[in-house]
Amino acid sequence: MPLENSRKHHTTILRCALLAITLLLAVPAFAFPIRMALAPDNNQAVLNSVLNSATRELIINIYQFESPEIAAVIISKIKSGVTVRLLVEGEPLGSISPNGKKLLSAIAGAIRASGNPDSRLAMMTRSKNNTRRFRFNHAKYVISDRRYVLISSENFTATGHPVAGQIGNRGWDVVMDNSSLAEDLMQVFRSDADARNGDVLLVRSNARVLPPATTKGPRRAQAIPDAYGNAASVRLVASPRSLDEIVSLIRSARVRIDVEKMSLPASWRSPVRRENPIVTELIRAAQRGVDVRVLLNDDTVFGGGEPDDSKGNAATVALLRQVAKAERLPISARTVNVRRADISYIHNKGILVDGEQAFVSSINGTQNSVENNREIAVVLRSPDAAKYYGYAFEFDWRASAPTSTYGTRPANGLVHDFSSFFTLSAMWNSRENQNSPY
Repeated sequence: MPLENSRKHHTTILRCALLAITLLLAVPAFAFPIRMALAPDNNQAVLNSVLNSATRELIINIYQFESPEIAAVIISKIKSGVTVRLLVEGEPLGSISPNGKKLLSAIAGAIRASGNPDSRLAMMTRSKNNTRRFRFNHAKYVISDRRYVLISSENFTATGHPVAGQIGNRGWDVVMDNSSLAEDLMQVFRSDADARNGDVLLVRSNARVLPPATTKGPRRAQAIPDAYGNAASVRLVASPRSLDEIVSLIRSARVRIDVEKMSLPASWRSPVRRENPIVTELIRAAQRGVDVRVLLNDDTVFGGGEPDDSKGNAATVALLRQVAKAERLPISARTVNVRRADISYIHNKGILVDGEQAFVSSINGTQNSVENNREIAVVLRSPDAAKYYGYAFEFDWRASAPTSTYGTRPANGLVHDFSSFFTLSAMWNSRENQNSPY
């Protein structure tokens, strides 16, 4: 082979090799398995599987703890020798209920009886000088054995993680097998639960009896099953100061955004009354051609009466509809029809972008939630997650159409098709992973 041709040949081989290396490096290094769940359909069973997966350590942070069923699982892990560190909010909805106090006392009693000095139940509340770092500790997450991470929009309550078949809130849970994420979240927990900050108290008790379980009645709608998939990457988001991350997510949209939230007021109040920046970004997204749908909770489920377009979620829906009509923008906004969706109310705080990204979170669209609370969220780059939560969003959206005759039970064929959307990755089918939440 002539020298010139030989050089060209080797140059071509080198370029091909470099291209192959580039393509390999382009494969997301953080690809990992996930498990997706919904309230009220299936998320208590998925949560319990994460709790039961722990063989060494459970880290739990929760705003409201009112579920004896979930407490019983945690107590069983304490008795089995698993180290449990639990942080709860001391002023949920103003104060912990009498049943909640009994339940937490039983957990503290189990910790004391175990004799494990590393296990503890801590409560975030006001310090001696009436101050605290966060307006509320509103996060909802579990870390099992520093490997599995569950992020949820839902509390440990009868409607947040209901017994299978019972009516409850609409919310999203996701379980991720990601030790790096677990370690990052562990660092947040260590700081938040540190009693040296002055706003955390250790709870001690000798109580042993759990209060009775409560349910809200059977749900008529056919349950959506939990599902398995993969995520290419995950980004941890925390409040306070989560606004930049939320805005960045919305600005990344090129095709569509679906938002389902418990609370998204049209304006924020402090330091002066002004338009909610999240609402502003949704409008801007529509102005650049993104199809935006916003589904919000019906505020009247808490206090009765008629919807008031001058406040709360109703004001946001009215504003978005007015802007869409005036500027001919691709924005649709609705309040949920809880009867047709067959749920207690929307407690979700989720965002879906372009069928590629899913925001699973405890972060409402209020100023307090974004700027003052301790909140935890993840942004998953995962078509699997976007598809799964998108299916649930579509169910709620269609059920809430203003003139819809859409019933509470989807067509059987639709549910059958859904069950084949996701399959468990082969790496999780071995007997070696029987203790995993997968």
